[in-house]
Amino acid sequence: MEYVDLSLPIVPHWRYPIQIEDAKSFKKGDLFNIKQYDLKSHWYTHIDAPLHYVDGGKHLDEFPLDILIGKALILDLSHVSANEAITEYILKKAVGDAKDTNFIIIKTCWEQKTDWNTTDYWDNAPYITEDGAKFIASLNPKVVGFDFPQDY
Repeated sequence: MEYVDLSLPIVPHWRYPIQIEDAKSFKKGDLFNIKQYDLKSHWYTHIDAPLHYVDGGKHLDEFPLDILIGKALILDLSHVSANEAITEYILKKAVGDAKDTNFIIIKTCWEQKTDWNTTDYWDNAPYITEDGAKFIASLNPKVVGFDFPQDY
């Protein structure tokens, strides 16, 4: 099985302040090097635990790690444009007659169309409509991933 890293780099960003400093270093006379990172958990590439939206929902540490590894159904929506609604109709067409929907990745190639360091990336991304989200939920996936911000 091929593994694909879907994450963006964790680097200083205008939208998400991050502090990276040497907690310990040879230069300071320490016996080893340690970096200290101060960033918020809901920024950059991340996983939302049910607790993020459901009071009393599970924390990430309550899930086995293998929930994140598996064969994915890639929904190629690279044709969608800026501010375009990704509807139930569009998603149904992309899913077709696929049966294995445990892992669904919605691919818009948004990071190739717009620089993620710009406000355009965040303010004009495509988005999933409510009926689209309900359709995806009806497939009972274990994991849903997408390559655009969902800030609507």
